[in-house]
Amino acid sequence: MSERNQIPEWSGGKLENGEFLNYSKEVSRIAHGFDAAKVPLGDRLATLDAANVKLTDFINESRKYGETAEIAKLDSRRDIIFRAIWKFVETLSELDGAGEFDYSARRVQAALAPYKGLNSHPLTKETEEIKGLIYDLMEKGDVRTEVEFIGLDAVLGELTSANNALAEKYNARTDAGIGRDAEKGGETTASLRKSVAEMVTNILATVNALDRVMPSDATAAAVTSLTSVVSHYRNVASQGGKRHEEPEPEPVPPNND
Repeated sequence: MSERNQIPEWSGGKLENGEFLNYSKEVSRIAHGFDAAKVPLGDRLATLDAANVKLTDFINESRKYGETAEIAKLDSRRDIIFRAIWKFVETLSELDGAGEFDYSARRVQAALAPYKGLNSHPLTKETEEIKGLIYDLMEKGDVRTEVEFIGLDAVLGELTSANNALAEKYNARTDAGIGRDAEKGGETTASLRKSVAEMVTNILATVNALDRVMPSDATAAAVTSLTSVVSHYRNVASQGGKRHEEPEPEPVPPNND
């Protein structure tokens, strides 16, 4: 007899908190549609649903206190500056002359290339990548002369200022969140997420066990549908996404043009 398919018993891995909550809720939603006689998950689903409600409250509270206009505005500013740097250097690198200016532009473009698309990365990842970019272009010394020669140092200074200001605001927001979590008897978004992840994997493992021990069309369908959910959210985790960052999605920056 051929081996039956099994659901990958995935806990949510590197999903940001908002997407993790979506993953947990989707597992619950799909599981509620199973044949309860052949795929009995009643108590497990009730426990998961209650935990999802609580996790939603924790995440929403973090959003309420954390998503400040200052952080959004600084994020938008550094994105604009980075895009300007990228376009400027990319255009100049098309110069193919043997002179010092053309050579400098091509050298800077080569050093900048590994950072392509960093402005679409999650908030904290972008912060660290900008620090790396500044180090490679301004502090390591290999291309600093070329950076200055093509007039890019002032713009990189503005990028550094915006990045540092955002990091300072972000750290202050994190400290405030720790204080709020301490008021909840030690339970945090992270600890609650860990509990929910265990509940999700328990449901997946239970369905797998039922399909092995008491296989039926109902258990096979349950395996197929939950495997699809896991596959989808694994893909989300692998792709990342700027507006799914940090523990909560960042707000859309205000249009102050």
